[in-house]
Amino acid sequence: MAVNDDDVLAANENVNDNSSLSHQSLASSTTSVASSILEYRIENGRTYHKYKDGSKLSDATTFMLQHHSQDKSTICPTTIKKSIDSHNLFIRTFDDRLGTAPPNLRDSNVRRVLDVGTGSGIWAIDFGDEHPDAEASCRLGHGTSVPPNVQFQVEDIEEDWHFSLPFDYIHSRMMTGSIADWKIYLRRCFDNLNPGGYLELNDIDAIPLSDDGTLTEECTLKKSFSLWSEAIATLGSPFEKFNRLEGVLAEVGFEDVRVERFKWPTNSWPKDPKFRELGIWNHENIAPHLEGMFMAGITRGLNWTEQEVHELAVKARKGFDDTSIHAYFQIHTMQTPNDEHLAADETDTDGSSVSNASLASSTTSVTSSILEYRIENGRTYHKYKDGKYAAPNDERESDRLDLQHNLFIRTFDDRLGSAPPNDRDAKVGRVLDIGTGSGIWAIDFGDEHPESEAGGPISSVSVRESTQANFLYSVPPNVQFEIDDVEEPWLFSRPFDYIHSRMMTGSIRNWRQFLQNCFDNLNPGGYLELNDIDAVPVSDDGTLTEDTSLMKSVRLCCEAIAKLGVPYEHFSRFEGVLKEIGFEDVHIQRFKWPTNSWPKDKKHKEIGIWNYENFAPNWEGFLMAPLTRALDWTKEEVIILAMEARKDFANRNIHAYYNMWGILTIRLIIELT
Repeated sequence: MAVNDDDVLAANENVNDNSSLSHQSLASSTTSVASSILEYRIENGRTYHKYKDGSKLSDATTFMLQHHSQDKSTICPTTIKKSIDSHNLFIRTFDDRLGTAPPNLRDSNVRRVLDVGTGSGIWAIDFGDEHPDAEASCRLGHGTSVPPNVQFQVEDIEEDWHFSLPFDYIHSRMMTGSIADWKIYLRRCFDNLNPGGYLELNDIDAIPLSDDGTLTEECTLKKSFSLWSEAIATLGSPFEKFNRLEGVLAEVGFEDVRVERFKWPTNSWPKDPKFRELGIWNHENIAPHLEGMFMAGITRGLNWTEQEVHELAVKARKGFDDTSIHAYFQIHTMQTPNDEHLAADETDTDGSSVSNASLASSTTSVTSSILEYRIENGRTYHKYKDGKYAAPNDERESDRLDLQHNLFIRTFDDRLGSAPPNDRDAKVGRVLDIGTGSGIWAIDFGDEHPESEAGGPISSVSVRESTQANFLYSVPPNVQFEIDDVEEPWLFSRPFDYIHSRMMTGSIRNWRQFLQNCFDNLNPGGYLELNDIDAVPVSDDGTLTEDTSLMKSVRLCCEAIAKLGVPYEHFSRFEGVLKEIGFEDVHIQRFKWPTNSWPKDKKHKEIGIWNYENFAPNWEGFLMAPLTRALDWTKEEVIILAMEARKDFANRNIHAYYNMWGILTIRLIIELT
């Protein structure tokens, strides 16, 4: 229940004021969430973040958790328990809701959600479970049993935010002592909210209070938190005074700021049953963990020794246990919608980050459980010809492939390809789709051309994991899928009238042999269409330099892929190779896929928005297998590199693009002998 400023908590008269905290039992069924994503700094017997070393002063397992592997890291179980106790404490405070903002209603129709400082990830996981239609992103965290609509990112929230799309709801909890400049932080929240989107802040005052004077300045409980507050301020991230933030939110641009305050007692001293329960939970939340809370701040900021901090925590814990001290912490919850109206984008400023444009896809995913998969670094890969193909084949990758399919359609002006068989009135017989990925191209082609027979060998290129029934359900009757390795001899019984190959670079060891197989399996007059991309982006004005993280990551990936035996191809040279094999009338078109929305031209701007969504959020998936398998990088090193490269993807000062090559050729009807 919320309280007014003049509401006074009454003590339980049935409790002996001289007694210590009654030992009420707390039970949690929540599964612990572990992390192996970052290396940690060990200090005074506890682990802390090594990423931005020294900027976070609680245990690493409290503020930032990620879990990508199947193994649980060895971490302090009481620290995880603290995170879970805190989460359940908020739920009890908010009457079994995850927050006070309208998106937390179970029937709310919320889409994109950001959880800042996600800790163990438990809030995001619970929200994702309650709102399966929402897409939840979480900064600084990860957990086990993650719903498919929840993704975790490791970034510093005090650096520039580079999200491609705005959010409908931003949730921020217990960030005091972690933010150096709250006005900048709130401005970033405002800038990354859709009009009408909600920001909710739930945080705590660092120093406890009492309404009846039983918490005195001489009390070690009060002294310890005052010392901690002094130390944190010395280190540059002072605890915030949240009663001032209403004005700051208004300055930033928020309207209709709603503030509620709650009281978390230090133990079971209150008479009111609800506050008594909150006190029991809050005691479990803080008292056993005082060393972890105080250690880094006071040893780093005030030069205390580890032993001195331990002694301080022991004395403070006695104050927590003492039911004659009627102390509580004040919790502030603030929610506000972003009421900013939509305005036309008259000009794009080169200094801004990627534009927040909306992408919508109506395509249905097609999946397969035909193959077993290899699990590696938290992603699934093909087990068929194990290790040959370096991109993932899980649901995230399949969703990316479906998005990429729409990118091609927009490139080709709402057509499935540039070859004549893609004309809607074309009468085409047998069609082969090579490296069909999620199968979406073959399914769309089969729907548009019911007279044709479309097949796609789901080779070592991209296969998705699901149930066979789900796979068959969405497939037109004229489409069949086969599993073959495109680099082994082709054994089709009849030739094709149209062969379609898309995004095969990095998957073919011998392109000349591959093209020869295509030629040999085409009917005279049949078309071959190759649509592929150069692996290395370029810029026309020199804004993409070799020292950017994007270029560094690309060069490393190229090196790794070459070591794995499937180097990226240079498609500008293909005209000569195709003619040597026997193809004639070779047409090559070059399309530009910008890295974000930087172009002025409307169509290229749209292509850039789609291409950013295609690559930037999925950059780890492109890099992970090549760099860990071929260059012996660790998973953690790859994640950090991908994070830095994503910033370059989002930087509209970098006018980069990928060359996408559309190559169309025909096998002559009359062949010379």
